[in-house]
Amino acid sequence: MTKQASERTDERPLLMSLRPRFAQAILDGSKTVELRRTRVSAQPGTTIIIYASAPIMSVVGVARLTSVHTDTPTRLWRRHRKNLALSRAEFDNYLAGVEAGTCLTLDSPQRLHTPYELAWLRDYAAFRPPQSYRYLAEHDPEPLHTLVATGA
Repeated sequence: MTKQASERTDERPLLMSLRPRFAQAILDGSKTVELRRTRVSAQPGTTIIIYASAPIMSVVGVARLTSVHTDTPTRLWRRHRKNLALSRAEFDNYLAGVEAGTCLTLDSPQRLHTPYELAWLRDYAAFRPPQSYRYLAEHDPEPLHTLVATGA
């Protein structure tokens, strides 16, 4: 099942934690598909705020969700392997034990000129980056809301 984007959406932005190597690859454009073990119900057009986990621990950029594809691991690998920036072994290990995974196709990556460090974000509000992903909440730091409104 795949949902495609046509235009921007009013959907709340997603804050997504990624390993630094994957955040870098998305922002460089060499990775255009992000893999998740669970269904992601975000709509195409949703803004994705990219948080690079330790040791970077900073919001490093944004991208736009263009499609969501949930399927069996075998079908996901066949369709998206060239854009995942993962080896087959990494893919299999990550999805071990799940019947279906989700691939998020991203475009329009924009790197922040100055990353938003975790400590700096916490100066604005009590902020906890997600383990995997979550929707941006009203109580999240104002710079994240401004980032979505203005782009990187």
